[in-house]
Amino acid sequence: MAALRIERAVVAQPSFYGTDNRCVREAILASNGAWRGVAVIDPEISESELLGLHQAGFCGVRINLLMGGGPGLDGLDRIAERIRHLSWHLQLFLDAHDLPKIAQRLRRLPVPLVIDHMGYAPPAEGTGQPGFQTLLHLAREGCWVKLSAAYRISAQPYPYEDVVPLVRALVEAAPSRMLWGTDWPHPAFTALMPRDGDLLDLLPSWIPDDGIQKRVLVDNPAALYGFAPQQFRVAAERPGITAR
Repeated sequence: MAALRIERAVVAQPSFYGTDNRCVREAILASNGAWRGVAVIDPEISESELLGLHQAGFCGVRINLLMGGGPGLDGLDRIAERIRHLSWHLQLFLDAHDLPKIAQRLRRLPVPLVIDHMGYAPPAEGTGQPGFQTLLHLAREGCWVKLSAAYRISAQPYPYEDVVPLVRALVEAAPSRMLWGTDWPHPAFTALMPRDGDLLDLLPSWIPDDGIQKRVLVDNPAALYGFAPQQFRVAAERPGITAR
């Protein structure tokens, strides 16, 4: 964070910790309010434990459909109901090929939705692939999308130019719903490890407009993660991803 001059951050629970959120909890507590957390929980978590996570600074739940490490789709609706009263969001790490099959189910969720890593859409299949088109529709309807982990989906070396059409299509569709992330510390990645400064340096080539860059880096995450209380209240009043 110091090297990238980032003042605030969101730490997502990694899949290999499962539902044991203690490490992330200790980290965000040590940040003195500068960090938020995204947990992995069991659908039947106790209310007291859930409230404890909320008080520590967690504001969402991650469901990893690609690598496991927690509940799958079976727990989706139950988790959404459990976190609704906290104004938390659901963050899904999935394969874009699966989006058309579950899109209607996602639209019915009573909480905001975040899609990780541009939906893991393969750039080689272009912006017209059904899963990516579904992602664009969801983004226009209010779903948040992380412009992150380009190195994971790209078939090219840095600067991952095959990813640019996907990014620009997403930004054009819903600039107020785009988020940026490092994906640090890049777990379960065996190819050449990316440099985080290089990943951040991609943003001006992806998004030339300074105003939209500020939305992606500052305004949008402030609204979703609660760094700005007045913005967070507005976001919390928008149930589900179909709200505008």
